[in-house]
Amino acid sequence: MKLELCKECDCDSLLEFYYYSLAEQLQHILLIPTVYDQITEQREQNEEKLRLTTYGDILMNESDTSFTMIINAGGIVSKNQHVALWLIMSMLNEIPLPTIRYSESIVLGGDIPAKKHPSNRSFETILNIISQQCRNTTILLNCCLF
Repeated sequence: MKLELCKECDCDSLLEFYYYSLAEQLQHILLIPTVYDQITEQREQNEEKLRLTTYGDILMNESDTSFTMIINAGGIVSKNQHVALWLIMSMLNEIPLPTIRYSESIVLGGDIPAKKHPSNRSFETILNIISQQCRNTTILLNCCLF
């Protein structure tokens, strides 16, 4: 029996990855009353206060209607260690405190049910998939919101 290889990285240890639409979640966040105004105001403040940092440089080189996201991954392992869930989550950097701490501000990029920690190569492949979806989402959000 021939083992199927991953089309992205040619590894032989395939894992399940469940992707969740970024566009729908971001639209939901941006349609919450006052959030878009908070984001644009916070973005202006960040651009001014952090202009000498890499983040400030990114903000100055992008359109005033853009925003940035931070992506995190973390795992939860059950007590019997036979079940684990690895989540890929994002947050919009420009949502101010305390709003950024609310669950409505978290974007779930996907999850990986796995019995052990996925390899760095697996995470790299998954982040490439999510990154591509972010680039595609930019076009969709511009059409839907403006």
